[in-house]
Amino acid sequence: MNSSRSYLVAAGLATASLVVFPLADAITKSLSGAVPLLVLVWVRFMGSALLITPLILVTRSLKPPSKQALVFETLRACIIIVAFGSYVYSFQTIQFSEAATYYSFAPIMSAVLAIVFLKERINKVGIFALVMGMMGVLVALNPQVTPAPGAYFAIGTGVLFGCYLFLNRVVAVRGDPNMALFLQFWIGAALLMPFVWPLLTQTALQHWIAFLAIAAVSVTCNVMLINAYRLARANFLAPFLYVEIPSALIMAAVFFGETLTWNIIVGAALILVAGILVLREISEPVDNAPSMRKES
Repeated sequence: MNSSRSYLVAAGLATASLVVFPLADAITKSLSGAVPLLVLVWVRFMGSALLITPLILVTRSLKPPSKQALVFETLRACIIIVAFGSYVYSFQTIQFSEAATYYSFAPIMSAVLAIVFLKERINKVGIFALVMGMMGVLVALNPQVTPAPGAYFAIGTGVLFGCYLFLNRVVAVRGDPNMALFLQFWIGAALLMPFVWPLLTQTALQHWIAFLAIAAVSVTCNVMLINAYRLARANFLAPFLYVEIPSALIMAAVFFGETLTWNIIVGAALILVAGILVLREISEPVDNAPSMRKES
């Protein structure tokens, strides 16, 4: 696959992933209060682990991981456990649309980390697109004089998710991205099991259909996203990740009756334009990420 086509495919995978991902978060929010927080976090890991295992077996990707891979995926699992737990907790005091907007600077953090640590290139168009995407987020956000406590948890999610997106790029250029997800999901599920087991009551398990939906969306979107990072630079993909915001805001209106105001519509438009602008980079894609030893 040539470079231009690879970048187009990566843009499509990242966009599709982040458009659909808020659906899992919306289902999770609908269960918050009825299901313990730790169970909701564990369900995403355990369900995704069970669903990705057949893919690994069919593609014959299963092989003994190295110590380095186990340590790295344990780190990624811990980041997502804290990030998702923080995000779910934020739902207690702020609306779904607010939570999604507060943590939406994650792509910028991911791109900055990639530039600093992986020495990835970014041109003027890319910088402008990142700034425009952030402007769209700020326009979509209706700031409060005194943010509710949940806002700080959502912001913390943004910091952690930005780190996770950056690590996605590192993993994607080092080895099999699907195997990395396989390890991450099973490690996360195992780490949470001792804390979740006493909470798996009949009341919690009666929501198994919703649990399955969360896992299906999670594993599908994670596979698309990490493979997008295999094909393109993090700072190239960053503006496309902003499409999660208009998607989340639409779901907030559809599922929770939250009003879509003019600032949300204008902000969503700016975010989408940012993603379109970055397509100009496709004509001369350069991947300056340093080569790394593949994981065994």
